Amino acid sequence: MKHSELQSIIKNDYTVPEGADYRNLVSVLEDNLGDPDQDIRDPSFEILYAWCSKGILTDTEQIELGNRVVTNLSVGLGEMGTDSVFLRSFSALVLCGPIYADRLFSKGKLEGRNSFLTSDIFNKWLNQAVESFANEQDLRGYIDIKKWAHSIAHFGDLFNQFANNPLSKKEEHIKILNAIAKKVVQPANQIFSGYDDGRLCRIVATILMRDLLTLKDYEEWLQQFISPFTKAVWWDEKPDPNTFLVRLNARLNTRMFLRTLHFMLLFGVKQHTGFEDSYFKKISQYRDTLLDLVAQALKKLDNNDFYYKEKSD
Repeated sequence: MKHSELQSIIKNDYTVPEGADYRNLVSVLEDNLGDPDQDIRDPSFEILYAWCSKGILTDTEQIELGNRVVTNLSVGLGEMGTDSVFLRSFSALVLCGPIYADRLFSKGKLEGRNSFLTSDIFNKWLNQAVESFANEQDLRGYIDIKKWAHSIAHFGDLFNQFANNPLSKKEEHIKILNAIAKKVVQPANQIFSGYDDGRLCRIVATILMRDLLTLKDYEEWLQQFISPFTKAVWWDEKPDPNTFLVRLNARLNTRMFLRTLHFMLLFGVKQHTGFEDSYFKKISQYRDTLLDLVAQALKKLDNNDFYYKEKSD
């Protein structure tokens, strides 16, 4: 499909073009997800997402779509600097569609439609997403000419939908938080760009507002950001030039994430379709304690290199 045809669908409130079979169009749109041309790639995922939330696709078709795009998350996994990142990244966004639609339908937001995902399907998708996220190596944000790849941010959007779906309980929330921690501290070929840290912190906001975890759960989670970077573990007087940069990037990504998390807790996050309540209408009971814990984590991560440290600390 041409860019003009895709834009025509969007401008007409995602209505299926007259005389067209949407099933055939779904196949074409899926093929477009890995297109290096943003003018083809972006509207294609946007239409697929809308056709899920608007109920154009049947329950069975949404599950089938999810099953197909979740396998795309592993296509070319481990590659860096190739166009395969577009298929993985934009398939993550499309997978948001059935998960979001399931939550909408479960709340009666579309007449005649009900929740259609089972726990087995939901957890199969979640587990595959967690595995692919852990092994994603292409962290590029904006790319000249081809524009946004944004795999980390798009996985963040996907995990936010997982976290906000009623099928996710305490176990799933801990799994998602652990996946974030492992990714953030992972040695990386570059630092996060394109506000990836903010997209990941939005997941934490969702989980806080779902209020299924204890303070101890959050304390144990935050420890994962500190332990890899204690001075004894991280610092080396004669660093290996083959590993130093990727380890430094991991430390910078961790510091960036914790700073963003701190200010997210302090200021809240902008309300969007992922939330039922604005941050300050349903503020977490752990907010003040977590603000202190995150601040302490930042100081420990700093190893007294930058922040002023009182002698009594």
